[in-house]
Amino acid sequence: MNQTSNIPLVSDEDLYPALIQCFFIISAGYIAGQLNLLTNTHSIGLSRYISNFALPAIIFKNLVDVQFQSVSWQFLTAVLIGKTIIFFLTMILTFIAERPRNFANMGEYAIMTTQSNDFPLIYPIIESVYKQTHPEFGRYVYLIAPIQLVILNPIGFFFIELQKRFDEQQKHRGKSWNKFQLISTVFRNISRNPIVICTLLGVIFNLLLKQHLPYLIEYVLTPIAQSFSATALFYLGLTMVGKLNRLHAHLVITVFLLSMMKSIIFPLILRQLVFFLVKPENENLNYTLDYSNLGFLYGTAPTAPSVVFYVPESNLPLQAIASTGLVVSTLLSGPIILVSAKMINLRTLDIKIRESYEILLMKTKYDVSIMSLCCTIIVLIGFCLRHRWLKISFIHKYTLIFVGLQIILAIWTIVIHHVKGSLLSTTSPLLDIGSILIALTTRTWATSLSIALMITICYSNQLARRYSWIYHVFGWTVSLCISLIILFCSSILLVICILINTISLLRIARRTFRLKHDSINNRSHNNIDHSNSGTNEIRPLIDDDDEQTDIRPIIPAEIKPSEADTQLFRHGILVALLTIDAIICVSVLLWLILAHDRNGIYYELQFLDTVLLHGQGIITFLVFALDADLLVPITQKIIKLFHHCGFNINCCRDDVNTRSIENNDSLDLENRIRPDFIRQSNMNSPTETIFNGNQFCQWIITNGYVENEYMAQNYFQQLLDHKQAYIKKPNLKVIHCLSNKCDNCLNEYFEKNLQLSYNQRFQNHKDTLEMGRPNAVVTSPNITINDDQMMHMQDDAIKKLKNEKKEIRKRYALMQMNDSVFILGGYIVDAKTGQKKAPENDYLYSNNTKELIELPPIPGNGRMGFGLAATDDSKIISVGGHNFNYETMSNVNMLDTKLDKFEWRNLPYMPNGSIGPGVSVIDNVLYVIGGFDFIGNEIVCNGDVLLMDLEKKQWKTLADLDPPRARPLISIIDNKDSPTLIVAGGYNFDEKGKAVPYGKIEEYDMEKKKWKVVVDIPDFKTSNGLATKNNKLYLMDSTNETGENQIIKEYNLLTRKWESSHDIKQSKDRHNVKNQANIKNEESDPNEDGKN
Repeated sequence: MNQTSNIPLVSDEDLYPALIQCFFIISAGYIAGQLNLLTNTHSIGLSRYISNFALPAIIFKNLVDVQFQSVSWQFLTAVLIGKTIIFFLTMILTFIAERPRNFANMGEYAIMTTQSNDFPLIYPIIESVYKQTHPEFGRYVYLIAPIQLVILNPIGFFFIELQKRFDEQQKHRGKSWNKFQLISTVFRNISRNPIVICTLLGVIFNLLLKQHLPYLIEYVLTPIAQSFSATALFYLGLTMVGKLNRLHAHLVITVFLLSMMKSIIFPLILRQLVFFLVKPENENLNYTLDYSNLGFLYGTAPTAPSVVFYVPESNLPLQAIASTGLVVSTLLSGPIILVSAKMINLRTLDIKIRESYEILLMKTKYDVSIMSLCCTIIVLIGFCLRHRWLKISFIHKYTLIFVGLQIILAIWTIVIHHVKGSLLSTTSPLLDIGSILIALTTRTWATSLSIALMITICYSNQLARRYSWIYHVFGWTVSLCISLIILFCSSILLVICILINTISLLRIARRTFRLKHDSINNRSHNNIDHSNSGTNEIRPLIDDDDEQTDIRPIIPAEIKPSEADTQLFRHGILVALLTIDAIICVSVLLWLILAHDRNGIYYELQFLDTVLLHGQGIITFLVFALDADLLVPITQKIIKLFHHCGFNINCCRDDVNTRSIENNDSLDLENRIRPDFIRQSNMNSPTETIFNGNQFCQWIITNGYVENEYMAQNYFQQLLDHKQAYIKKPNLKVIHCLSNKCDNCLNEYFEKNLQLSYNQRFQNHKDTLEMGRPNAVVTSPNITINDDQMMHMQDDAIKKLKNEKKEIRKRYALMQMNDSVFILGGYIVDAKTGQKKAPENDYLYSNNTKELIELPPIPGNGRMGFGLAATDDSKIISVGGHNFNYETMSNVNMLDTKLDKFEWRNLPYMPNGSIGPGVSVIDNVLYVIGGFDFIGNEIVCNGDVLLMDLEKKQWKTLADLDPPRARPLISIIDNKDSPTLIVAGGYNFDEKGKAVPYGKIEEYDMEKKKWKVVVDIPDFKTSNGLATKNNKLYLMDSTNETGENQIIKEYNLLTRKWESSHDIKQSKDRHNVKNQANIKNEESDPNEDGKN
């Protein structure tokens, strides 16, 4: 008698919420990691909470409550045997196939294929599937866990530790180790594991407390246990970030085989073992079948995230395999769990249940099509934002066609689901043919993609473009013809597609291996030639620009993946996954033709085929979107959209990420990264290290030092900030690892071949040991002394600084008051070593006492290039500039000179940093106009016009200056109607970084809100100075004999006329004189420091 016909199928109301809940939390963790909301440091803390608190609590709580007398020990025995078979089978195959033999790989691979992510992922699925029929099945998850943790994992740990001892013995010849010490180390670590301890305590207290936990203990443990599931799934998503970047051709087969062993072979073996070992109860075959299905469902669980932490930190290739295997196993388990849960109760179907199955199949097809449509739309948007069809490789054009077909298939399935029942029977065949045509077209275009990929990798892009007609003929015509001969020949088409895909992938693998082999041979030949030469030529590991240097790169090809290589490899993964889909489809068609019975295996294969066919968009999404390069542009567009809607979204990631990088010992450049790079590149000399920035970032991602491109770029920027890197161009960076043996050669190389940044020029330039002249001299608005008195006071202050304080200061500024001079900013040159450093103090020179009074230094650590102004009530304001490391500043600071205690106070920062701005305070309003910034080896001016009421302390903006410029003079015309803002002069820079004077006077039109030119300044040069007083502008030049400023022209701002300069008497009460010659020379060329 068939007792299975009345068993209901799994309810979607239970299954889908459980699946969606699990994978939604995983996705949330993955997104948080991609956006760097949580760093590697945070994930380590989360892992410790899960493994030391939440998981032990949930195991202990459930083991105490387990009714051991109702447990099926035959089922647990079958699980033990199944795990042991897979464990040792993996170890044996690894031992046979891998060369050179590596015991750590044997142990790690065996753990990866047996340790399941059972508690957070598979437990909710089992609960939802068996909630009504076997609610006690969920407890078996807690009983199975000790099998792995106490019995199998120690064996794997033993082999991992064994390999570590072998590696240490090879490094330190003659060093011996004790075998008993190795065993004791493994078991000591296991005995300290909180999970093992709580497992033992759970069994003991189960016996002592008679399967009932006291209320108080249960009340305490329940919230900790309940927190486990969400945190574990979130952590799983977090660990998946950036792992696909580490995939390379020589790892694909290993990762793929391990994932297939874990998610497909293991559940099949476990199902058969349970079926043979678990005896029917009361001659009820359903009892055995239910346990065998439970074993199969448990076996589909993916690899647990904890396997990544078992790998030694020094074994980077094994870390890459473990982390990548974790991602692939999790992704592969999704559709398998879904199909298995759907088909879990099917043995044989009668007519009534077959109709229910058809309804279930149609509903699943509809649900999967909706998910596939969403995924393909995301991929399509990501491709469009990255302009993938315009760059990297022409193959993306065909990928776009393939993605478009997936969208059409999903939309077609959704539409048919809604309208097919209401259409006439005459139109139904047409709809069926349309469905088959679209489905087969997706299959043929996957094959066209594999052909294009094979020709591109094995031959060239040009040849692949030449044969582009083949892809279209096969992709469109073949599927159309076969659709017309629909019944038998569709299986032939799939067989053809499988053969072509398989041949293409094998051809690609052979070509990749051959290129790698040739690269190693060539590298060995080059190294022999280099070692025999007698020259000391610097040979960079990664060349930066072939047009500017003849130095050749000798980094091996397999460790410098470009973006194009990464994208082509993703296409290879996509073709491989789609080929598996086609194999399953052929299996279903052959079963349909050759066999007559329809059991649960057939229906599961048919169900899996349907899910994979209509879920091709999901597969494409997982292959291409599992990286920040596709998700980040979409995220940026969403953030911009929110900005336009008035929502300000800021992710403060830099500080957190920087802290995590600084605290990470694995990112030690000199002790870890640099030696590892040289070892992998097979270099003879550890001193020859010049890297290209983008390739260096890819290398540290590939070798597991950082998780994604954002962290790699952040780390690389840190190397730049710590002066371990040189910048060649704004977008091309060269890293320089300092070494005493090759510093001189590298300095010569950089001087001849690189355009250094201004920071590098500043650091490399050797200053003279002479006191520098001030960059700028600014006078107070209420100044009453004449020029002679001012110059005499300034000279006394500078001599005092040099003779008494023994300071050689350069690039500083002077603020002139009636009875004092303030010496502010700049840098100091050590008289003994010639090294530059930031000053510890600034000074006030009192003309009354003839003494220098120490002041707190102007904020900014060696601040230079700042704007300076004074208020009517003798307050000094400094604006912008750059610090000792040439980082542009937006600081605004104020010093009240009337107070007894001098102290710099912070004013609101400028919206953007600026060097060399024009600054003035008029009617208690601070004006900041123009300036420039250092970007790489270029100077970029800005035209920002800012003003701040010093009482309200709020910035406002006016229309930008066009063209932008630095150091313009600022003034206000006192009109009767309304004051008019005036700017005059200034300079910008040419392509070579030389200052170019801007000889015009402009005024701001308040009605039209724009600047207009009033008049040209005749023969304006960078050696000229400008000053204003009483609505008059003075054009000045310094005399060669005394250096004093002499008026050569005068412009009346009210009458708008120039007056002759011959009879003009030099004014003795002017103020705000700026010597632009000194400003220009010091700011635009740091190599000229101290020469003026």
